[in-house]
Amino acid sequence: MRYGSLIIKIFLLTIVMVSSVSANSLVDVKVLKDNKEVAKGIGVIVDKTHVLTSNALLSLGDQYIIKDRKTNAELLSKKTGHSELDDLVLLKANGLSGKPIQISKKMPGVGEPILLGLSATKKTKGVLTQIVKPNEDVKSARIVHSAPFNVHQHGSPVLNTCGQLIGLNQAKVVGVFTLGLEKPGATNTASELSTLKKFFKSSKVSFVESSGKCLTAEEQLAKEKKETKNAKKSADALKKKNKELQDKSVKDSKTAQEESDKLKQEKEEADKKTKATQDKKDAADKKSKKELADKEKQKQNLLYAAGGILFLIVLISIILIRKRNKKVVEANIAVEQKSSQVDQMEQELKETAMTFNDILLVGTDESGKEHRLKINGNTLARAKEGQTIGRHGQHADHVLNIEQVSRLHLRLQVEDNKLHVTDLGSFNGTQVNGVSLAKDESTLLKNNDELNIGTFSCKVNFL
Repeated sequence: MRYGSLIIKIFLLTIVMVSSVSANSLVDVKVLKDNKEVAKGIGVIVDKTHVLTSNALLSLGDQYIIKDRKTNAELLSKKTGHSELDDLVLLKANGLSGKPIQISKKMPGVGEPILLGLSATKKTKGVLTQIVKPNEDVKSARIVHSAPFNVHQHGSPVLNTCGQLIGLNQAKVVGVFTLGLEKPGATNTASELSTLKKFFKSSKVSFVESSGKCLTAEEQLAKEKKETKNAKKSADALKKKNKELQDKSVKDSKTAQEESDKLKQEKEEADKKTKATQDKKDAADKKSKKELADKEKQKQNLLYAAGGILFLIVLISIILIRKRNKKVVEANIAVEQKSSQVDQMEQELKETAMTFNDILLVGTDESGKEHRLKINGNTLARAKEGQTIGRHGQHADHVLNIEQVSRLHLRLQVEDNKLHVTDLGSFNGTQVNGVSLAKDESTLLKNNDELNIGTFSCKVNFL
């Protein structure tokens, strides 16, 4: 029950993260005609200056205002590209504070759940009921879904369960004298993922595509269950090893105690022999003082012999005790070594579980050519010495094939869950937000920072 509860908590946390990501990417769109508002809808941020929404929505007016949901700023915008066939349009405006939405790498299948991004607190759920491929009647791919929305939410994004964009709700203009948008029904139509990507490329707008597949709820539960099972198995093995070490320590201590008891018994027997010798001497004294005088020399020799025997017995006892004490000390040292090994294993488990966001470097060289470099955050977090970036694959972990980048230019390293960058004595230098780094100088690198690697200028994105 304990592990099942953990899986449910992780799944709920995933849903909260999806809500957060999609809400940060949404804006409100107002349509004006002759300076009066005639319609409103929703748009989704594609990059730092472009918003995607419904072309039918914008066709009702001649002015378009984007309301930033984070700052409440109203930004005047203009069209930069549109497709009447797919009901898609791009608005360009400066000052957007939201985060560009991720584009799904793959379409979910028919019958799988989908979400509509409507607001920070509301996310309508539905099911992908149909994928319509291009034919004689339909010129571009589109999808049909069951998620409801109202007439003021045209242009809202269709998302998979990971919060990644897979389509945009399409609208239709109705009316003769007074134009408006058709009300959504029980099933609604949206542009399909491949249509969106083709539109972005034709409009020369960059977009962020997800790096992997969005798992279904069943796949996510199965994955978490497997990871929990493996973690429990490792913990049980560690517990068993620790128990074996403890049992060995108890056994060694018991053996040492038995040896000590044996030495004590041997000493008691030696004391008895000494007492018997003394009793014999006293009896001889009582028997005859005369015999004592005659045999004084003999008795002295006997005493010397007894003293030698006693000294030898005591000496042997001391040697045996020291040997037993040495065994006890060696046993304690062995226990401490095993305990240290257990601590080391726990530290290795902890290092294996370290995670960090994937990092995407996007920018241009001095010729204007665009370069992208993606770095796996988990692999970087687990690399004790960090990872390097340079021009030559034999020297660096990640390669930037740009002439002004040194063979071994800089190092990225995660410490205390923070990303640091260090210049490795590069010829053309390293800059963070315009500030140059000296050789072997390290500084903190944050999301959206501007990073110059020689003549390559790029932006740091935490995915």
